[in-house]
Amino acid sequence: MPFSTTQLIASTDMDNMLRGLTHDNSNGSVTGTLAETDLKSFTIPANTIGPNGGLHVVACRTKTGVASNKSIRFKFGGSTVLGLFEGAVNSDWFIDAWCFNAGAGAQRWFVSSNTVNLLTSTFDYQTTAVDTTSPVILKITGQVNNVADAITETMFNVFVVQVN
Repeated sequence: MPFSTTQLIASTDMDNMLRGLTHDNSNGSVTGTLAETDLKSFTIPANTIGPNGGLHVVACRTKTGVASNKSIRFKFGGSTVLGLFEGAVNSDWFIDAWCFNAGAGAQRWFVSSNTVNLLTSTFDYQTTAVDTTSPVILKITGQVNNVADAITETMFNVFVVQVN
């Protein structure tokens, strides 16, 4: 049974649900500019997460070129949840993030990520203070320090976790 992508789901017989908000496997990239560039972006509608709900975000793909350092940032509202920084190498990267509201304006994040290979994966705990009763922009940005290098994102999937 499909669920609404714009309304909070509340049910006494469907506790602790996970449903997709966006599924974008098209390419988003930055090359030819030194400016921080949005690779993928999604606006989470107001009240979608709910006071006790959360998000699961999966994003990944490649960095190419060896001329400069590269930066990938994961942002929720105006807050940078994670910044991945890497030197002049070609490699894949991923972000696997879980977020849960501790209230409508307070979130707890667990973020697993890597920039080289699975053996160099890292994890981090972060907090943000974003009002989820209003629309919130969730995005991944990329920035290179040499216009010959590139960062490409090919997978950006966002799920909402409903917890009663």
